[in-house]
Amino acid sequence: GRLWSSKWLQTLVGAEPSVIVYSAGDADISVGAAPQSVLTNFKEFVQAFRAAATNSKQSSIPIVFLSVFASPYHRAIGPLRLMRICAANSGPWGWAKTTKNILCVDLNSCSFAAKPKYFLLDGFYVNLGGRRQMVTALRPLLTAVAAGHAPEPGEHKLCPATPSVGARWAIRDPAKPVRFGAFSTIPW
Repeated sequence: GRLWSSKWLQTLVGAEPSVIVYSAGDADISVGAAPQSVLTNFKEFVQAFRAAATNSKQSSIPIVFLSVFASPYHRAIGPLRLMRICAANSGPWGWAKTTKNILCVDLNSCSFAAKPKYFLLDGFYVNLGGRRQMVTALRPLLTAVAAGHAPEPGEHKLCPATPSVGARWAIRDPAKPVRFGAFSTIPW
C-alpha cells in the first residue's frame, strides 16, 4: 500500500496549502527499488491528491518534487548509485515539463548537499543544520510559487546564496535561462 491514506489526503486537502512539497525516493533507491518507481509513486500521489481536492483551486495547487538527494551516504557508495539517483530524478523532471503545476527542484546543486556536517552520522539523513540549509534554499521559490508567481513547468536547480538573501533559482536548461532575483528572507 501507499504511504498516504484517504484520511491523510483529506487532512492535507483540509489544510488548504498554497503549495505542496513532495520529498521521497531516497530510501527507495538505497534499498534497490527501480529508479522508475520514484516517478510512479509521485504520479500516484499527485493523482490521489487531485482526486481528493474539493474544488478547482485545490486541484491546481502547485506540487514541487524535491529531487532524490545524493547524500554523503549515496556518494560514498559510488558512481553507480549516483547514476541510479540521476535516473530516478529524470522521470519526475521529464513529467514536470509537460504537466501543469508540477515543478521539480534539485537541491543537489546546493553547496551543503555534499558536506557531511549537515547530515547525521549515517550520512543519509540531514540534521537540523541541513534542514535549515534546505529551508533557506527553498524559501524564495516556495514563496514565489505560493504567491502565484510560478515559473515555467519543468526542472529547477537551486543555487546557494547568502543566508540573509535566500537563494536564487533558475531553469536548468542553459538554452533557456530564466532567472529570478533573490527574495528577502521571511519567517517560514
